[in-house]
Amino acid sequence: MSKNKKVIIILFSLIFLCLILAGFFLVNSVVEGGAFRSEMKNLELLDVVKDRFNTRIKSTKDYAIVEKRIKDYLDDCSITYSSIINILNSKKLNKMLSVDNYKKDGPNFKNSLKYIEKLENKYDKLNKKFSESNKEDNILDNIEKEKLDDYYISIYKDNMIDGKLKKNLDKSINNSKTSRQKVKNKISNIKEVITILKNNKDKWNIKKNKISFDDYKLYEKYNELVKKIKKK
Repeated sequence: MSKNKKVIIILFSLIFLCLILAGFFLVNSVVEGGAFRSEMKNLELLDVVKDRFNTRIKSTKDYAIVEKRIKDYLDDCSITYSSIINILNSKKLNKMLSVDNYKKDGPNFKNSLKYIEKLENKYDKLNKKFSESNKEDNILDNIEKEKLDDYYISIYKDNMIDGKLKKNLDKSINNSKTSRQKVKNKISNIKEVITILKNNKDKWNIKKNKISFDDYKLYEKYNELVKKIKKK
């Protein structure tokens, strides 16, 4: 066999090997991308005000990093929303207007007002975080900490900035305004009752384990606020 033929055979062998490798990487990329896209479709069916996003990572390699950043971000939104709503279930807040609390902390209600202030700050912080979770800067900050190729950054943006996941997040934030405001209203109304009792400490007392008023207008105002709180 001549030297030229050997060179040609070697070249064809190398080309063939390169084609095999290219095909392998192409197939592998398609499979990885398919798993990622399938999981994104599953996430699009969820709602941050109802569901958690802390499911198992289904894709691999850099796709897995993107998937994890998306799930972590949306799951944090879900946790933040739940934390806001769970303020309504605070035992201490719900016992604030009880005779027991009036006896223990009245008439100045120092501890009660301090706790209410703490809840107000907690609510404001959580509500701000949740309300701004659909802002582009916040969403991009979530992925920029990862050292990924532009290709994978664009995949993240396609889903979290331009895709249905972003639209779903926008919708959830908008639709939950009433439920979040309900939390704020309850805190504010309870604070108003406690403040009224504090500022009129000489016009009420506890008799036979019930609150009693010496001023009828104050009595009416108190009952009006308490009824409003109970209706919420």
